[in-house]
Amino acid sequence: MVDRAVGSRLYAQIVITLIGFSSFVGLSIVIPVLPHYATAYGATAFGATFAFAISAIVAMVSGIFWGRMSDRFGRKPIVIISLLGTMRRVSLARSSELTRRNLFCPRARRVVCR
Repeated sequence: MVDRAVGSRLYAQIVITLIGFSSFVGLSIVIPVLPHYATAYGATAFGATFAFAISAIVAMVSGIFWGRMSDRFGRKPIVIISLLGTMRRVSLARSSELTRRNLFCPRARRVVCR
């Protein structure tokens, strides 16, 4: 029989892995359609490229911050904060109209809230 603590730890690892996987899928699922949306809303070729690059740029900057916060407070509180931020970001993105500015800001917010 599996020890209760081992089963609980395995469950937590599976949940965190699924959260990370869904975050990755959500960030990369727009790759095929983002250039079409960017040009349809008047962005230049540089703007469409920048829409891809903004998530990597913000991840580079915010990764240092979230890593330090995770070292200081532990992973669980940071994962909870991240999930709350993701919920807030999705609700804001859902209620906003699609403009050129809204092509870039949600991608940056997505990385910061992860």
